[in-house]
Amino acid sequence: YMLVLSLTKQSCNDVILFIRLDAIGDTLWTKRFGFADLKTDYIHKIIETPDNGFIAVGTSDHGNNFTTDMRGLIMKLNFNGDTLWTKTYKNFEISGFESISQTPESDFIICGTSQDADSTNGFYANLLKIDQFGNMIWIKYLGFPGFSAAHNVIATNSGYVVAGEFVINNNFRSYILKTDTVGNAIWCYKYELAPNIGVRSKITQCSSGGFY
Repeated sequence: YMLVLSLTKQSCNDVILFIRLDAIGDTLWTKRFGFADLKTDYIHKIIETPDNGFIAVGTSDHGNNFTTDMRGLIMKLNFNGDTLWTKTYKNFEISGFESISQTPESDFIICGTSQDADSTNGFYANLLKIDQFGNMIWIKYLGFPGFSAAHNVIATNSGYVVAGEFVINNNFRSYILKTDTVGNAIWCYKYELAPNIGVRSKITQCSSGGFY
């Protein structure tokens, strides 16, 4: 098992803590990462990779006490928790990553949020593909008007499935979006569970090929 914590220090700089546990919950190792120039660091998801290491995605704030400068964060760790590489993404107004999944061709698909440069329309959902070394292959915006977020993504043999939420007419709605292997939308279903209630959606593929 892998446990990830974000610890807030009195100085307001957060520390990311990775804890590797065995099958009965005993600690195998602990790794602590603090970035002195960052105010806030969060890891939202971590997965195991075929090299027996790990890759984690989250959000970093490069601002100061008066401003924010949100960026997407990716950390690649080896089997022992040592950092192989760390990257932050600000291009294309990326402001954070929520979920990651490995693709059949051993790249990675990530979903998260971007923010308009002038902040007039707030945040909107994005889908990003990177190679094994964290280099961007492509980025897509999911096309919802106004505020939207992508909370979970899974890779399939025919493309990617994203779950998230968006706002329309001041009401939150959830969505499930299927894309092809280059991020073009194939279908999208939208759900309003209750007025003004947003849901941090998660999606899993069934053995039958469907989703829940």
